[in-house]
Amino acid sequence: MRFSEGLRLRTIYGIFKILQNFGNYTAIKALGLYAHWQYQDVESAIEFLLSLLRLYSEHTEQHSRRVAEILTSFAEYQNWKEMEVLKLAGLSHDIGKIAMIGLANKNGELTERERDEMKKHVAYGVVLLRCLASLNEDLIGKLIEIVGDHHEYFDGSGYPNCKSGKNISEYARALTIVDHYAALTEKRAYRGALDLESAIEEMNTHSETSRRFDPKILEQFLNYKRAGNK
Repeated sequence: MRFSEGLRLRTIYGIFKILQNFGNYTAIKALGLYAHWQYQDVESAIEFLLSLLRLYSEHTEQHSRRVAEILTSFAEYQNWKEMEVLKLAGLSHDIGKIAMIGLANKNGELTERERDEMKKHVAYGVVLLRCLASLNEDLIGKLIEIVGDHHEYFDGSGYPNCKSGKNISEYARALTIVDHYAALTEKRAYRGALDLESAIEEMNTHSETSRRFDPKILEQFLNYKRAGNK
């Protein structure tokens, strides 16, 4: 990253932090409107937001890129057609964490109160995407549906709206599985990365975990991984 670009991003983030004194939603909306004003297409705006994440929470940005890579590869395996939508959904699913860098970077497991606060990243992400709507209303509508539901679980135990089953879009159900797999196989401050077989066992046999996932898509994803796909 060029020095001037890094300085620009740090200046933008500094202004964002000041605006957070007026509330996270105020700051998030201002950031989203800036992204809309500065960039002419959805992908460029999302890449800008990821650049902010990279400066202050590199592992969150790297996780988002890995999720996008796995999700699009799995989509190709499934012969799904909307590759751009799925790529951008993977890239943008955690952009709301810009508003909670301290929690995203915490060295250790979150407390229950912190977990409840972290759940707001979904709503913040939706606000950011909604600010980009006029760049491509159809694309943003699809992204909002997927990103907004990526923590909804098949058994109805997820958030923010406790949706269940096929009330959650197919792509969001797939993103939930890929996001969880990626998290399990990445090193975190409070635990090591699981290997492939350990992650598959956790997702497939641990009752509390496995109930979260669409069983059909989970089976397809595990077959995809067992076939040696990245």
